[in-house]
Amino acid sequence: MLKTEKPHTSTSAEHLHGLGDWHIVSMPVFKDAELLGALAAFIPSGESVDGPVHTGQFQALTSVVHIVVENETQRNETQFMYTLLKNISSHYEDGLIVKKEEEIVFMNDLGREYVKEFSSDLRMLVQYNFDSITQTTLETLQRSDHVLFHIRVIPSGSYRYIYLSKKTRGERPYAGDSQLKTPRIDTITGKNPLFQKALSLAQTAAANMANVMLLGQSGTGKEVVAKAIHYESDRRDKPFVALNCAAISENLINSELFGYVEGAFTGAKKGGSKGKFEQAHGGTLFLDEIGDMPIRLQAVLLRVLQEKEITRVGGHQTIPVDVRIIAATNKDLHEEIAYSGTFRGDLFYRLNVFTIELPTLAERRDDTPLLVEDFLKKLAPDRKKTVSHAAMHRLQSYHWPGNVRELQNVIEQAYYLSEPGDQIGIEHLPDLLSDQSSSQRVYEQMTHRREHIEKETILHALIRTNRNISQAARELNMSRTTLYKKIREYRLEVHS
Repeated sequence: MLKTEKPHTSTSAEHLHGLGDWHIVSMPVFKDAELLGALAAFIPSGESVDGPVHTGQFQALTSVVHIVVENETQRNETQFMYTLLKNISSHYEDGLIVKKEEEIVFMNDLGREYVKEFSSDLRMLVQYNFDSITQTTLETLQRSDHVLFHIRVIPSGSYRYIYLSKKTRGERPYAGDSQLKTPRIDTITGKNPLFQKALSLAQTAAANMANVMLLGQSGTGKEVVAKAIHYESDRRDKPFVALNCAAISENLINSELFGYVEGAFTGAKKGGSKGKFEQAHGGTLFLDEIGDMPIRLQAVLLRVLQEKEITRVGGHQTIPVDVRIIAATNKDLHEEIAYSGTFRGDLFYRLNVFTIELPTLAERRDDTPLLVEDFLKKLAPDRKKTVSHAAMHRLQSYHWPGNVRELQNVIEQAYYLSEPGDQIGIEHLPDLLSDQSSSQRVYEQMTHRREHIEKETILHALIRTNRNISQAARELNMSRTTLYKKIREYRLEVHS
């Protein structure tokens, strides 16, 4: 039953150990679609196990168990939250607001002051979905006495921790890794040879004005490197403007890039609006997730790069622009060009003058202690917070699918969970890392299962198409190159 995840009845003697006059009926118990275990009952062999009495009673009992599990989970979550808040209050002297879903569940004194002054801004913070980012830095101007609140929002499960601190108008805003005003390549944390090779290429790119293509998984630091290239180039005194091509709908990305004139569409601002190209004039435009840009817009972008001028949406006047492009992607654009046809080759070669590939955190495990130390210094510049050897071993052993961004989030959580004078230990790490062997085993099992399914799917496609590679690739929605790679990987027979 635990394998099939479906109700099961057993009447086999070997399962009953001498209780041959009984049936065993088992029913799975789930939480959030995850199998937690099973509920089993013994029923006399003379009675129907499918009868309405037993079925109804058993389902009702399973529902009760589910409710108990849910209540226990909520109780543990609430207890965890208050433990977390207790520890945070000993670390953090400024404002704190905690929200769960749409509800404010905790505020300290400065948090209440913010709520009193800026209730409308708070509603935005409460309603906004921060799942897609690790942290957000915002600023709010208090009009009466020119005080700014630094606001950092850190998501953790269903909670959002909103940290506030005051500063005068002349103070420099808080800057996390992704908000640094003048980052330098030689200050980016990492000594790993693969990472150092990437940074060396970034130094070369910064000394030139050619376009750059950054390759790497999500969370490897592509935007950090892009900013560092900009601020070490001759364009450092001009704007650095970023656009995530995957985060904007196809209908809006055109006006985001090139702007629009007044009356261009319903809801257009009076006087129109500048697009990212105009905003970045003289500086650098960072196009993240360039592989997700609609093919139709790629032709327009190519023309802009060639002619160095744009036309706003709804307008006719051409506007000269001088912009350096740094693009980034986690896709294999060569395959997108050659086989799927979702990316233009001429645009790729226009952008891909310097290619810089950033390694995953799993490929630079030796940098983990340096990154952890760096994150802890940013969290508490005046306090020495260390990590135990056991905890560091766990951190270095984990596979980090979210790369450096995920590591930063884990360290922030562990910092606030630990007492001020304590080391960060294994007990302060998330459950996913607390039982490393178990989580690694689950990860490996999932990988093995996915590979098995993929192998069987490819094999059946080859059989159905009489091993016609082109036809099988189309059916599987992958390129011929990828299919050949998978055939070699799984050692499948191509010839009948």
